[in-house]
Amino acid sequence: MNTSSMIEAQATAIGMLSVYNELFAVSILEPEHFVGPYQNIFKAMLDYYKKNGFITIEALLDYPGFDIDLYARCSDIPYSGDIKNFKRIQRVVIDKFKERKIVEISDKLKEHSISLDEYNAVYQKVCTLDTAESYKLDSEKLLESCRDDKKSIYFKKYQQLGSLLRLKENDFMVIAGATGSGKSGFALNLLNDLSWRYDCLYFNLEMVPQELHQRLISINCGLDQNYIASYKRMSEIEVNDVNRAVNSIAQRSIEVVDKSQSIDSIRSMVASHDGKRHIIVIIDHIGLIGSRARNSYERMTEIAKELRKISLDYNCTIIGLCQLNRDATKTSGKPKLSMLRDSGEIEQSASKILFVWQDDDGYSLVLEKNRSGPTGYIPITYNKNNQVISEVRP
Repeated sequence: MNTSSMIEAQATAIGMLSVYNELFAVSILEPEHFVGPYQNIFKAMLDYYKKNGFITIEALLDYPGFDIDLYARCSDIPYSGDIKNFKRIQRVVIDKFKERKIVEISDKLKEHSISLDEYNAVYQKVCTLDTAESYKLDSEKLLESCRDDKKSIYFKKYQQLGSLLRLKENDFMVIAGATGSGKSGFALNLLNDLSWRYDCLYFNLEMVPQELHQRLISINCGLDQNYIASYKRMSEIEVNDVNRAVNSIAQRSIEVVDKSQSIDSIRSMVASHDGKRHIIVIIDHIGLIGSRARNSYERMTEIAKELRKISLDYNCTIIGLCQLNRDATKTSGKPKLSMLRDSGEIEQSASKILFVWQDDDGYSLVLEKNRSGPTGYIPITYNKNNQVISEVRP
């Protein structure tokens, strides 16, 4: 950390606020963002301004720890009252605070003086601390929104689904289905499809790791999932098929998280990626994400809101799997949004809700909510032996 730039930014912020008190109206700075005597000075300034709406140096002298000489040096430097310039300085102060805080909590975690959950909670709070940015709505930005093909999520295999969904970067999509309906199998087929083009992060909260690996290999080589574990007894042709599948999967950028997760740890994992490449995040399933909420409805409300925020805050698209409520299996006809377990906030937060549905006519994908296009359904075939799910051509 460059200490001189940190001190310079803090001194500049104090100087600008001391001369142009009206900048407090756009400031989100807090005393903890400053260090040493600068913290005492800013604390006194902020307290007096909140009470009176202006600052006088005579009043600040009464505050404990207030360094009049340092305050005078900060105030004597010529400044302009330009809001954009102040926001730039404010961002530097906050960024330096983030660096210090992350180092501090990392050291505490290494020393075992805080738990991993405590670390994740503070890390999330620090990462989301920022200033709001506005932009001028000019012709170039407006035209850019008309050329947004680069923001579309492209499918290699599921062409009909891609055309119907119109999935965009930073969407939060829910895949819903009853227990045993094939939603986990479909999620793995999506992972297999999208990983050809995107980095993928798969939160496996339900299956044992070996089952996930075998399913993914089976999808790629076409052999029965239960036969994959018999590698040593396979024919040479079958071994070659498995090896090609394994090499194909390994060449792609797929990360798997197997252990149980809280919403804070999921945010931390997503934030750990550099953000330069868009990533696909798949969570199987969101009902197993840990939360401190008092009941299941509050828990799902918190989780749905946070997943939507994560998809917007980071360079990622989130696909979350969701169970149906108990009454859903007793209902005939097409699926409804009300079938989602503890559905209220999920319906609101998700930009798209897709059901993996089975009835007397077979399997289908039913799109019941689509914020950026029409709803509809796509007939599919589901081979449970090798987990391959394919669209039925019209």
